[in-house]
Parts: sequence; structure tokens; C-alpha cells
Amino acid sequence: MMKKVINIISVVTLLALMLALVPAPTLAQQEVKCETDVVVQADDTLSKIADKVYGNPQAYQAIADATNAAAATDSSYATITNVNVIAVGWKLCIPPAAAAAEAMTSAAPAPAPAASGATRKIGFLAGVQDPFYFTMQRGAEQAAADFGAELVVQIPENWNATVQTPMLDAMVARGDLDFLFLAPVDKEAMVAPLQKAADSGLPIITNDTFIGDGE
Repeated sequence: MMKKVINIISVVTLLALMLALVPAPTLAQQEVKCETDVVVQADDTLSKIADKVYGNPQAYQAIADATNAAAATDSSYATITNVNVIAVGWKLCIPPAAAAAEAMTSAAPAPAPAASGATRKIGFLAGVQDPFYFTMQRGAEQAAADFGAELVVQIPENWNATVQTPMLDAMVARGDLDFLFLAPVDKEAMVAPLQKAADSGLPIITNDTFIGDGE
């Protein structure tokens, strides 16, 4: 059994705690302006669309909020109840870049006062750039701010162990992290890299994918 690696069994419970910390950003509902419309294509996600439009995958929530607001008066727009799930053919409202930036700014956690003594550093290595992990990141950022800690974030562009492994190695090589929070992308391929990281003495919390020898 892997030593010093704690597997969180209930991702639902963890996400519920994170979501309770950080409310989802919302655009002003009084007036919705769609700078353009986008029809969802195969393999699209909200984060991919946000990256194409704004150059920032984390602007996905602004698109979701604007689309839902537009759908309230125009049924041709989709209604998004889960930012992780969109369907081919859905019509999305793309708000102006300034409106999206304003929504993201209002959702950003306020920095906490600096804590006395050394600042704890927490590594956050997610699975892939999508709304699920961006929501998790926002919760982790708020929690870190609340406790006066520094969050070191890495989010791979692809769900692939060959992409995540060097990021994990780099996190360990820093030598200044107090612990690492990680969502493994592969329950088998990530065992050896995680064992190596755990053997270095860095406490690791894994989430979303069970890692272990089955014992």
C-alpha cells in the first residue's frame, strides 16, 4: 500500500465543501448582451470555447451565465444546468470580453491578511483544464486565502499521465511545498510517480481517482 498518500473516497463531499466556500460568478441579469453566438460542436466543452474566445479557459462561467440569462427571454439559447455538460447543437451566448472579465474579477477570492511566520505552500495539481477542476481550484484558492497559505497551481491541458507526471515531478523538486493535493489522471500509470513523490517525504492527498494496490 502506498505510504503517506491519503485517498479521499468521497469527492462529492469535498466538492460540496469547496462550493460552499466560493459561490459561482454571475453576470448582471438586468441586461444581457451577446457579442456573438456559438453553436456547440463535437468535443466542445465550455472551457475550450472560453479559451478560443477569450484566451482564458476559466471564463467558462461567464458564458454559462450569459447563456442562461439570454435563455430567459429567448428559447433559442440553451439552458445550462451543469457547466460540465453541454450538447452538440446548443446555442450559446458569448458576452463581450469586458463583461466576462468583470464577472471573473467579481468571483476572485479576496486576499487574506498575511499570516505571521512562514507562509505554508500547498501544491494543487488537477486532472485537466475543464469546469470540474476549475471549480475545485476556486475552492482551494479561497481556502488557501482564508488560512493565509500560498496555492501553487498546475492544470494539464490534456488528460494524460505523460503530461501530468512531469508536472508532479516539478512540484516535488521545488522542495518548498508543505503538502500536495492531486487528482491523478490514471489509476495505474500514476502509481509509480506518486510513490516516488511520497517517498520524498511530501504528504500527498489524492482525489477523484483512487490510487493504491487494492488492499
